[in-house]
Amino acid sequence: MNTETLLALGSAFFGGSAVAFVNHLGTRERVKAEADKLRAEAEQIRFQTSTHMSAGLSADRETEIPGWHVAGTRVEDDEVVLDSEAARHGGCSARIDAMPRARGFATLVQSVDAGPFRGQRLRMTAWVRTENARSAAIWMRVDGSDDNMLAFDNMSDRSIEGTTGWCRYSIVLNVAPESLVIAFGFMVHGRGRVWADDFSFEVVGLDVPTTETTTAGYEFLAAPQNLGFDDPAALLS
Repeated sequence: MNTETLLALGSAFFGGSAVAFVNHLGTRERVKAEADKLRAEAEQIRFQTSTHMSAGLSADRETEIPGWHVAGTRVEDDEVVLDSEAARHGGCSARIDAMPRARGFATLVQSVDAGPFRGQRLRMTAWVRTENARSAAIWMRVDGSDDNMLAFDNMSDRSIEGTTGWCRYSIVLNVAPESLVIAFGFMVHGRGRVWADDFSFEVVGLDVPTTETTTAGYEFLAAPQNLGFDDPAALLS
C-alpha cells in the first residue's frame, strides 16, 4: 500500500492526527531510501576504485604532468590539466574537470616502490579544492604480489562534495612487510571539478589510527545472532 493510499484512509477514519503520523512514516521512508542510495553509491565508488586502481594498471591516457597518468572508468568524460591560477601557494596545482554528463570516475594516479615504508604506518596528506563536485577524494592503495590489495582508502565514508576551498585531507594505512607498490592520487566521481596540490608522506606511530575504508558502509554484529531466523526481537522494525 503506497503513502497516498495510507493518507486517504487515515484522513477518512482518524482525522488529522493520523494523517500527520502517516506523513511522518512517508518522510522516514524517503529518508531511509535516500540513505540507502547514498550507501549504495559509496559502495559502488569503493568497488570501482579498488578494482581499477591496482598498481599494475596501465595508463588509460597519458598526461603532460611528469610522474602521473590518468585512469578511471570513462576518462573521455574528463580533462586533466595543470592549473597555474589555482595553486595553493605559487606554482601549479593539478585539476580534473568532469563534463556535465560525466559517468564513472577519473583519477590522476602515481605508483611508487613500497620498499622504504615496509612494516610501517604511512600517512599521506594532500590539499584539495572542489567546485560543484558530486564526489571527490584523495586515495591510497598498498599492493603486494600479483596486484593483491593489502590496504586501501578512497574516502568513500567521507567524500568531498559540492564547492569547497583548499582543505587538508589525510589517509593513514599500514604498509605490510610483503608490500611491493603504493599507488595514490585524487579523483572525482560524476560531475564537478577538483584541484589537488602538495601531496606529502610521513611515517607515523601506531597510536595514529588507520583510515582504511575497505569495510566502510558495513555494520558488524558483536556475535552471531538469530541463526535459525526464529527470534522476533531480531526482526527489523
